[in-house]
Amino acid sequence: MVDTVTVTVFDDVFVPWERVFLCGEWRYAGPLANTFVAFHRFTAVSCKLPMCELFIGATQLIAEYPAMKCRGARRNRRSLRRTSLPHGNQ
Repeated sequence: MVDTVTVTVFDDVFVPWERVFLCGEWRYAGPLANTFVAFHRFTAVSCKLPMCELFIGATQLIAEYPAMKCRGARRNRRSLRRTSLPHGNQ
């Protein structure tokens, strides 16, 4: 998984007045940014645990797959032997 960060700068863009939330109120820009950062960090951290569990589970399954494949082959050989033997010789 790759995290990407982009910064887009718009020059000479029309913004409708109802969409403007700061106009000269530079004192509020810092607290607004800090509030966003705190919220973003919380959401970013909370999504990492499920991703870690996904990758750990997939890695465990991959590690166990050869053993499961061998066990399955042995099980199949045993069942083939049982079916090929006469009923009295099991």
